[in-house]
Amino acid sequence: MTDRFRELVVNDSLVDIQYKTDPPTETVSPRVTYDRDDVPHVYCMKKTIPLSAFMERYARGEQRMWLAAYRPSNGRQTTITFAKHDRLTFGKRFIDAVAAERAHLFAPAQDSDGDASAPPPISSKKTAEVSSKAAKKISLEELELSLALQREIGRLGEDAAYRHEYVRLHALDCPNPAEHIVRISEDDVGAGYDMRSTFAGQTRYIEVKASTTRMDSFYISENERDTLAKVGQEAFIYLCRVDRDAPKNSAVVREIRDPMNPESGILLEAVAYKAKLSN
Repeated sequence: MTDRFRELVVNDSLVDIQYKTDPPTETVSPRVTYDRDDVPHVYCMKKTIPLSAFMERYARGEQRMWLAAYRPSNGRQTTITFAKHDRLTFGKRFIDAVAAERAHLFAPAQDSDGDASAPPPISSKKTAEVSSKAAKKISLEELELSLALQREIGRLGEDAAYRHEYVRLHALDCPNPAEHIVRISEDDVGAGYDMRSTFAGQTRYIEVKASTTRMDSFYISENERDTLAKVGQEAFIYLCRVDRDAPKNSAVVREIRDPMNPESGILLEAVAYKAKLSN
């Protein structure tokens, strides 16, 4: 094994993996130790193994993995269980490192004729089929990691939209903007918008769309489309650019009023089908 992935280690921990423990709830990260050659190791499933070996196994989509960590309060060992996805948060460096490792592991090999052969087979129970210019397989764990990342970006986008709206109301001499902004998405994910802002007789129903890159396009559900169309001039889409390394730098880059009005400049394109049985 090599001494790769050392950049993921900070203060003898994998700080880009954060886990909420059982009560009393604390945030922990996997602990890292070193061998005689100063190669970083982790305690994984009752064995101490090189960090590079863990990263390879994780990138391959191995199931039921766990790592050891220490509780900040008392220094006692606790377990980070990767199956408990709702408790995990992954940092950008870890996500990028896993993606790079998967690209390396499953890169097409060249045969004697110079043609790329198929990547190593992955169990059909752990894959999902996606289409781009060509179909590729991703593991269930990779899909879940991607969804977790999307949720994090969405949350950071909503935080940025809230700050933006707070500043806007403050500029209108609103005495206490926090009392006039409601984050609907925290209680009702099916409302068709994320935030409602009401002040001085004016209401904004705000749907937040967030991305870490330039936003030339975004997805909108049928429910969001119908809801925003119904409220018309009171409907807004806030486009947010998210900075995951410095979340407070995330910001609203554009407000779109009455977004379902053809004059807003938004062009809707159908990208999915709803299938119904005929009998």
